[in-house]
Amino acid sequence: MSDAGKAKAQTQAKASTTKDTAAKVADMPEEAKAVAEKSVEQARETLEKVNTAANENVKVFDETATALKDGTSEFQMKMVEMAQANLDAGFEHARKLMSAKDPKTAFELQEAFLRDRAQTMTRQMQELGTMSMQLAETVAKPMQDSVTKSFDEMRKTFTL
Repeated sequence: MSDAGKAKAQTQAKASTTKDTAAKVADMPEEAKAVAEKSVEQARETLEKVNTAANENVKVFDETATALKDGTSEFQMKMVEMAQANLDAGFEHARKLMSAKDPKTAFELQEAFLRDRAQTMTRQMQELGTMSMQLAETVAKPMQDSVTKSFDEMRKTFTL
């Protein structure tokens, strides 16, 4: 049988199946028809809700991915900025040490440098920690809220 003949046979089979289904529906009692129609309508509404929730989640995920990318870039730039400041401080300290006239002055310069660096590093780590927490919250919260909302809507749909 040719491809055209096969296609025609498949089309006729589908039409026959559709007619058979329509005939069966016509033979069903009114009460059964109403239940079937209600079930089909509920399934359609549920599918629409699932589709809407999926589309909303995709939108939130896209926004979250952009926020993650931007936040990561900011975090990296801040780390580079801090590293540069730390290097500059180290070079400045080396220049001061080279100009020290005696060991006592060199020791005092070293002590002040280490105290300053400890304070600076503590502040920098706190700043990076805060940025990390803000980034995590910016990324996780919208996704969590969106998925929770979707599941709540689905739970309501299936418990009715």
